[in-house]
Amino acid sequence: MKRIIPIRIRLFAAAFAALIPLATAQAGSFFSDFESGLPANTAVYGYGTPTGGFVDTIGGFNGGGCLKLTTAVGSQNGTFIITSDLDSGTPVAGFTATFKMTVGRGGVMVSASTSPRTSPQE
Repeated sequence: MKRIIPIRIRLFAAAFAALIPLATAQAGSFFSDFESGLPANTAVYGYGTPTGGFVDTIGGFNGGGCLKLTTAVGSQNGTFIITSDLDSGTPVAGFTATFKMTVGRGGVMVSASTSPRTSPQE
């Protein structure tokens, strides 16, 4: 005897099967320990005296390299930008950033943008 499967179950199964490749898609990634200077496809911008934003070979975690967006001088800002498209034009719906940092007085902002600021806001 032939078994009849309701259309609702068949549509659900088809929709579920179509979503499986989306669940396994891998996003682009970026990693640097800044031991070898400024990584390829990145840029650092700064504003202040001395100019903020540079890679230092000392001062990082365990005394290694680090990215310094500003120094211990007031009225500075620094920006680090990953200039390459890590997802080949695919819109980014979210991201995870993991890093160790030291913060003195002031604040921190992390953002994702197709047109990041490279100079301070007036």
